[in-house]
Amino acid sequence: MTRPRLKCTCVLLAGLLMSGQLAAHPDLLLQIDSLTLQIELDRGSNPELYLKRGDLYRRHGQWENASLDFHQVRSLDPGHALIDWFEGRMRVEAGQWHDGKTLLSRFLAAHPGHAGAHRYRAAAWWKLGDPAASAGDYEQAISNSERPSPSLYRSLVITQFASGADYHPAAVATVDAALQRFPVEVSLLGLAVDLALERSDTGAATVYMSRLPARLAGLNQWQFRAALLACLEGQVEPAKFTFAKLLSDAQDTGRHRSGTWKASVEILSGLAERPQPESCQATVRDFLSMLQP
Repeated sequence: MTRPRLKCTCVLLAGLLMSGQLAAHPDLLLQIDSLTLQIELDRGSNPELYLKRGDLYRRHGQWENASLDFHQVRSLDPGHALIDWFEGRMRVEAGQWHDGKTLLSRFLAAHPGHAGAHRYRAAAWWKLGDPAASAGDYEQAISNSERPSPSLYRSLVITQFASGADYHPAAVATVDAALQRFPVEVSLLGLAVDLALERSDTGAATVYMSRLPARLAGLNQWQFRAALLACLEGQVEPAKFTFAKLLSDAQDTGRHRSGTWKASVEILSGLAERPQPESCQATVRDFLSMLQP
C-alpha cells in the first residue's frame, strides 16, 4: 500500500535535490510523507501530528501548508500551549512581521523567558521599525539562553546602536561583555572597533585592533579600519595611502572582494582624496547604521 507513495516522494525529492531546494534538509519530504500517513491512519484527530508536520513545512519554506496545519492544531486543541510559538515563528520567517509579533507576544505572556520567542519577536520588531523594542527582546533572549551565541550579542549591539545616541553606551557595554565571553570572535571585535571609532576613542580602537589574529590584519575590512583609525589620529598620509590602495582594489573588477565588506568606490574615493577626522567618523557612523541584526 505504501510503495506508490514512497516512489512518488522519492521522485519529487530527487527533483528538489537537483534544484537545490533541499540541500540543507534532504530528508524533509520523507518526514512530511511519514507524518501524512500517520495523520491519515489517525483520521486527523491528533493535533501533535499536525504541529510536527506544520513545522516541517515551515523548515521547507512552504508557508501556506504550514499555516493550514497550524489552523488544524487550533481546531483540534484551541488552547494548545505551543501553537502560538510554532505559528509565530513561521509568520516571522515568512515576512509576516505584525502577525508573527502578535502571536509571539501572546505566547510570551503565558511563557515569559522563552529565549527563542524573544529572538524571533526581536526580528519582527526590527522589521517593523522599532529597534529599541528589538534590542529589549535580544537582551531577554541572551538573559534566558544557557549558552548565548556571538550572533545574539551582535544583534543586540546593532539594535542598541540603531535605537539612538542614548543607547550607544549600552551597545559599548554589550560588546565588551560579549568579548569577555568570546575574546577572539572576529565579528564582535569588528563591532567593538567600529563603536570606538564612531565615538573617536582611538585608544580603545587600538586596543581592540591589537587583539585581531595577525592572519586577518591584511583583509580589506581590517585595513579599512586601520586607515580610519589613522585618519582619526591625524595621520593623514598613512590613511590616504591605505584608502587609495583599497580604492584601487575596489576598481579592479577582476579582484575577489569580501562578501561582508561593502565600502563603495565613491566612499573610498572621497576618503583617499581628503581624509579628515570628521568624514572618517561619519563614515563609521554610516556603516554602523547600515548593519542588520
